[in-house]
Amino acid sequence: MSSLSARAAFGGAWSTHWTIWAGLYPVTLPFVVYRDQALRPDSVWWSVGSATVQHIAVGLVVVGVGAILRRRRSILPVGVVATLWILACVVRAAVAYAVTAVGYAEQSSLIIDTLIWLGISALWVPVTVFAVAQLDQRRLLLAARDITTDALLSERAEGEETSQQLQARLLATVTAQLTPVLADLQASLNAARRRITGSTAAELSMRISRVHDETAELVEGEDTPDPSPALLERAERVTFRRAFEITTVPPARMAALVTLATLVGVIPDTVRIYEPIVPLQVALAVTASGILLAALPALFAERASRGKRMTHLRATVILQAVAVAAAAVILAVIPPSVWSSAQWPVVPLTLLALALAHTLYSVAFIVADANADDSAALRAASAELDAVRGQRAERSRLARERMAQLMHGPIQGRLAACVMALNFHAEMVNSDPARAEATLDAVLEHLQAVTGELQRLGAEAGLGDVRHP
Repeated sequence: MSSLSARAAFGGAWSTHWTIWAGLYPVTLPFVVYRDQALRPDSVWWSVGSATVQHIAVGLVVVGVGAILRRRRSILPVGVVATLWILACVVRAAVAYAVTAVGYAEQSSLIIDTLIWLGISALWVPVTVFAVAQLDQRRLLLAARDITTDALLSERAEGEETSQQLQARLLATVTAQLTPVLADLQASLNAARRRITGSTAAELSMRISRVHDETAELVEGEDTPDPSPALLERAERVTFRRAFEITTVPPARMAALVTLATLVGVIPDTVRIYEPIVPLQVALAVTASGILLAALPALFAERASRGKRMTHLRATVILQAVAVAAAAVILAVIPPSVWSSAQWPVVPLTLLALALAHTLYSVAFIVADANADDSAALRAASAELDAVRGQRAERSRLARERMAQLMHGPIQGRLAACVMALNFHAEMVNSDPARAEATLDAVLEHLQAVTGELQRLGAEAGLGDVRHP
């Protein structure tokens, strides 16, 4: 399993998945309610209803059309996905245009709304899809690493087994399988020898023939490891906390994208709604927070270099708290204070946009880098596992060849002789009873000899008494 490519991330199932669409609703709802202030709706519920209808229309385009297109291919071309989201922006603007013609004092602009939603979508949708796809890939990568690590540890333990130990283990397996079957066959022959018929002899012959074949399979079969749990089942057990056990911090280059995404999400509608000073205050607060997001990772990296563990999750929480607090303070202290004026709705929207943008971009950057590292580690572990398995398979092959040589004559040969003798007995049981009786004696002798040979081989291998496995 390799790290996720850009094409697989942006063209994969998550780009048109219903969970992405549903998750964007609580994010777009406050944006729509905020921007509708300039159009003076009859009630805030008109804005809520407009946001809901817009989102349903977007779902029909992105999720509905996406599902139809995916009937033929699982990964869509990135251009097709981009076209769907562009069309969704146009549809959203058209729905808003139609709704504002009814319950609003002013009607929205189809062109301006389309451009605003295109800008917001360009900076928010791809990073959302990429972050979710990387998280999903991370679960699979961690599960694959767990499976590979478990298999490697098992193979290393098996690899410490000597050829003699492997041969003894094979012999123990054969003995455990054959001893009770041989005892049952001897008991059946002794019980039926006074009234054995041709059909009974044929049945016993088939049973011994099966024992002969099973012996060959046990000796010559592949010694394969137990199958590992399914990858998807292991992935479901990867916890959220473990997925973020990444000892790196968000990169400084991410701050510019977070700042830009926040400004694009808030400034255009703020310009339309409030006085010119308000968007300037918002721009100053967001830019200052972006500078902090760019400067603080260096401090975290310095702490990490001194051996103080700084996980991505902890760094993200600290960075986000500092950035949001800084923006809130700046909006409060720069006169005229936005907090104490009629423009206060811009404050929670700005802080929400800043926190969401930072979360999405930090997850996208950090998890993608961690996945690349884990993918390289997985390839190295898989290569080592293949090498260890190859060495063990060669030792197993040599041990099985030696076992086959030991078993072929004294055990498999005698079992084959039993089959031939019983077949012969079935043919002459009525015509020559004396010879048939002698044949049964020979079969019993062969079976007893096989049991004795197994005991001898077991004693040589240090297995002890094999009569009661």
